[in-house]
Amino acid sequence: MASTPFRFLDLAPELRDSVYHEVISTLLRSELKATRVHQGPSVQSKFVPVLRRRSFNTAILFVNRQISQEATEVMVKHYLFVHIATYGVNLSHVLYAWAVPIVAIGKDVIGNFKGFVMSHTIKIQGANPVPENHFMMLQKDFKVFCEALIWLQPSPDNFAHHVVLRNPFKDTASVNWFSPSKQELLVQPYREHLNGIADFNIEGDISPTLATTVTEAVNREIRINPWLLLEAMTNEKAAGDSVSHFKSAPKAVRIWKKAAMQIGSLANSRRWQQMKEDSNDIFAHRMAELLFWLHLQQINSLTFMIYDFKRRGNLERARSYWSFMLEAISGSFFGVANLGTTWTPQNRHNGLRFFRLATAYRILERSPQIAQEFIELADMYLPGNRRINEERERIDSWVDSLGVLGGMNWL
Repeated sequence: MASTPFRFLDLAPELRDSVYHEVISTLLRSELKATRVHQGPSVQSKFVPVLRRRSFNTAILFVNRQISQEATEVMVKHYLFVHIATYGVNLSHVLYAWAVPIVAIGKDVIGNFKGFVMSHTIKIQGANPVPENHFMMLQKDFKVFCEALIWLQPSPDNFAHHVVLRNPFKDTASVNWFSPSKQELLVQPYREHLNGIADFNIEGDISPTLATTVTEAVNREIRINPWLLLEAMTNEKAAGDSVSHFKSAPKAVRIWKKAAMQIGSLANSRRWQQMKEDSNDIFAHRMAELLFWLHLQQINSLTFMIYDFKRRGNLERARSYWSFMLEAISGSFFGVANLGTTWTPQNRHNGLRFFRLATAYRILERSPQIAQEFIELADMYLPGNRRINEERERIDSWVDSLGVLGGMNWL
């Protein structure tokens, strides 16, 4: 008598769900991957940050229609997918500095996905809605994302947030899965990390009482102790300094960038005015100088990084960091000025800044003229400095190697 062949679909639904759970719940560790954030064809950005990307095995979703439907339900319940949409907001630096893992990016990639349990839309009030970005992330990573939101630049005061909770099983037998405890789990990061945001709205499949209490918590203004913040940011700089000497330059740059973004987001905000009122000029001066050094340390480490890539024969990889360098340079000038203090860089600050700029232009083989101008500015601020003189010789040798016409080349 022939035996009946085994069919997976003959298993009880509970057993099939257990199999789906075992297969799908094996979440791979996040990995760093260069990711173009601005997906719209109308947006041209050279900044391609290295973001953390999560991936997991989805092969089971393509076996047949029934298995796909059942496995998708298990996947949605297990991971709790969150949709982030931004309009006129550049989130790339936030995702990079806070190392927020994402699953997918781009409206064309995630636009047809029906398993989101929450969407969070961010807009700059009264600003151009371009660029438009769409991200998919997991609830387990949403806490880190909320930690970063309070430091969005130019200031948290400028952003409008609209949150919608959605029960993906509203018209199914699993309608009760989206329980009050699930709703609480999803919105808890808002209560823990967001405050002082006036334009925050939450709606959808959520208890009205819970929506009200979360909104009140996010709206509530919390005064930050200025001296404790200064101490925390000083410790962050020290943390970056400590790893920059152990071939961990990318990690150090991320630490400094994160701290610089936190201080920079205070400029022109109500919080910054409150902190200056609660302290004195010494606090404001020290914050401005600290912000300058956070940017200069990024410039220093980025210079070493691009030198190392070029030394290993990878000039294109070295040039990919130019946008990071430009941002750090801009921050050292304008970011500090935006704090509105009377602190100004001293000669040694300016000398070091122009010295690194000249070096970067030479290493990346950009404009010889600008490299020469910057090294002369460095010498003006720090006359007779040995390292500056050595760099001038390297730049002169580079210019000589280009010839008469090559010296006029602008890259």
